[in-house]
Amino acid sequence: MDARVKGCLVLRHRGSWSSAGVGRPADGGTYRHYDVGLEHLAFQVDTRDEVDEAYQRCVSAGGKIESPPEEHYVDQGEDYYAFFAFDPDGIRIEIVCDRLHG
Repeated sequence: MDARVKGCLVLRHRGSWSSAGVGRPADGGTYRHYDVGLEHLAFQVDTRDEVDEAYQRCVSAGGKIESPPEEHYVDQGEDYYAFFAFDPDGIRIEIVCDRLHG
């Protein structure tokens, strides 16, 4: 992975996407998956190999994996390959190669 990695902060506000409200346990908040606030943090990379390499580094470091690298949205004609893990606050992190929308 190099300096061209793109980051995306995905936030939810009252059931729709927004840029408001982040609740972290470190700040006295409680993270709830798909609740108001931070939904997940995504990092876009250029190749599927980079997704696999990031996954291996995460596993080697003892990271909590939600799902290993796999294709998503295949039925919709997408070229979207990603894995999901959790940070120490329990917030979901995504590493994705999305060649159609990158």
